Amino acid sequence: MKKIIILLCSLLLIVGCQREQVEQEEPIDQEEPTFYERNMNPPPAVLTTGDRGVMLPLVSYCWNPDLRQCPATLSAPPEQAVFDGVSAIRIKPNEEGHINATGLEEAITGNSNNTEEKLLFPSKVEVFKVVDGQLESVELKDNSFMFPNQKGRYTYVIKVTYDNEWKGIAFHAFQGMVIE
Repeated sequence: MKKIIILLCSLLLIVGCQREQVEQEEPIDQEEPTFYERNMNPPPAVLTTGDRGVMLPLVSYCWNPDLRQCPATLSAPPEQAVFDGVSAIRIKPNEEGHINATGLEEAITGNSNNTEEKLLFPSKVEVFKVVDGQLESVELKDNSFMFPNQKGRYTYVIKVTYDNEWKGIAFHAFQGMVIE
């Protein structure tokens, strides 16, 4: 009986030591993925009209250290599925809209090691109106533009280009309903 107890205690001690040893092993040193490998979503684009601000749906985006590798235009206007579950934004005739696509770098890169928050600014913002399935450029001044004065439903595409520390292009879209 003593031999069985000693054998069981020895076995328990060996198994316990092995478990402790496995838990203490250092994880394999893995490199942190780069910003481009993480493929993080770009900052949200926000449309402000009057005193309302609305986050715009993201259609597509591309981050690449060689900006020429990102699509410069959409191959087709956004599909209706982009707008499913999103109401058209109610707009007054000739109302001004303002686009903001600035985000905190920490939110984009996932790097919270830097104690100083840094804004990620787009280098260029462009607005297009979808007319007969084609994108027509809309005049933009200080990231602001005017909506039409004619009543109706309009689809817009916002192209945001980042060509600073991080390089990429994002396309957002929205539908506006000009009402009287």
